[in-house]
Order: sequence, then C-alpha cells, then structure tokens
Amino acid sequence: NDHILLLFFTNFESYFSETPSIFLQDSELRSTIFQKSANAILLLDPDKDLILEINQTASRYFEIQNQSEILNLPFSNLLAQDFTHFEYTSRKKKILSGETPSWDLEFKTFRGKKFWGNTSCRMISTHLNKIILVQIKDITEKVNTRKSLLEQAGTIAEHEANLNAIIENSEAMIWSIDKNYKLLIFNSQFQNVMQDFYHSEISTGFNLFQKELPPEIAKYWKEFYDRALSGEKVSVARKRPNQDGTFIFSELSFQPIRNTEYEITGVSAISVDITDKN
Repeated sequence: NDHILLLFFTNFESYFSETPSIFLQDSELRSTIFQKSANAILLLDPDKDLILEINQTASRYFEIQNQSEILNLPFSNLLAQDFTHFEYTSRKKKILSGETPSWDLEFKTFRGKKFWGNTSCRMISTHLNKIILVQIKDITEKVNTRKSLLEQAGTIAEHEANLNAIIENSEAMIWSIDKNYKLLIFNSQFQNVMQDFYHSEISTGFNLFQKELPPEIAKYWKEFYDRALSGEKVSVARKRPNQDGTFIFSELSFQPIRNTEYEITGVSAISVDITDKN
C-alpha cells in the first residue's frame, strides 16, 4: 500500500540535525528520497498550516498537474470532511503537545476524486525548530470493502427478517435441525404441535429424540432425517388422526442444509396440510 507523508515544519533544513554519512557522500540522495518516496510528503507551516512543498508522489495522489495549484493553500483544504473549528484545533493541539494520534480521514484531490487515509502524526523537535510528521496510509480499498460488507450485512439482516416473517406467517409447519437432531429454527405452528406431542416446552437446541419415544415412531422419523443428512431430498404424504376422529393429511419435505463448502450441516423440513385435497 502507498503511504502519504505530511510534514508541518518551520525549517526543513534542520530536520536532519545529524546528517548521516551517506548523505555527505551523495548530496542528491536526500532530495531523491524526498521526491521518489512511496509516501507522498507535504511540508507545512505549523503556525499557518500552509503547504510549502510537496514531492512527486503527493502530486500523483492529489492529482496535481502543477505545484502552484497546491502551494500556500491551507492543509484543511485537502480534507473532504467538514471539521468544526473546535475539532480541527483540538486535533492540532494533540499533535503540538507531543501526542502521536492517528485518524482515518477522507481527502479530496484537485480533480474531484476522494480517497481515505489512515493518518498518524508525530512531533519532531530540535533545539532550533519543530516539525510535525504526518503519515497517511491509503486505506481507500479497505474502507470501501468495509462499507460493502456492512451493506451486505444489512441486506442479509433484512432478508432474514423477511424470511422469518414468511416462516412465522405460514400455515405450514416449518423447522430445521442440525446433524445431532437438535432444533435450529421453527415456527409457532410446529412449536404448538410438538409441545402437545412432547407435553413440554421446546426451544432452539431441543433434541427431537432426547425423550423416550416408541421405537417405531423414532425409527419412522429418524429415517427421513438420516436420508436428508446423506444428501437425499425426501417427500412423503402421511395422515394422522384428529381429535374428532377424522384424519389430517399432510405432505412432508426434508432437504439437506449445506454450508458454503457444500457440506451437509442439517435438515430443513416443512409439513403442509393437504386435507382439503383429499
């Protein structure tokens, strides 16, 4: 990732108070590092916040064709966000006091585009001058990805809410279990019938075979779940007696639930009353 480096300064010459020997041997090296740095570097007056110098990388980041477009402008002009005077001065005071804060800020280019940068600041002092070093790491892609994920999460949550409403308002019995026959989700129609059957409350995590069931009943239902857990889609019509002596006819469907790796993690089931069709 590219970085943007901003400097608030009073005298750039004093920045290197102790000149490394390599710079003494190559007088052009310091200028080359400044201009060719992967970071965009801006030098600013710490009192007036005016931009006094930039390097080539900064010109590219801010889409500047001529340095005269940006020189002597306030640094705040580069910000896409609107800060109150109090917010701006408070942040600057943190830097001047010696703190090393960092913020995610949105910048604007001179061609109308915007980009995000993680902006970290540090005060550098000598016996003659003070410089504020501001490094901006381009996080535009990261911010856009985060926004996209949040939008997707919102969409998924909305879809889940709609799905839950559909499930709950359906006249059919709808439920699902995991590989251990424990309930995952179910609607009130299923809950009412099962609580009458088990004579106890049921909730998420309830094991459909945890109570003593007649062997023939347990075998009957377990076969459907096991077939679906093996990858088969099962449909069956059945009838059960009603309290008034009549019969209720229903059509049941069992389908395997798969995760993103296409592994079977459970079974979804639905029972539709088809009595009127008989």
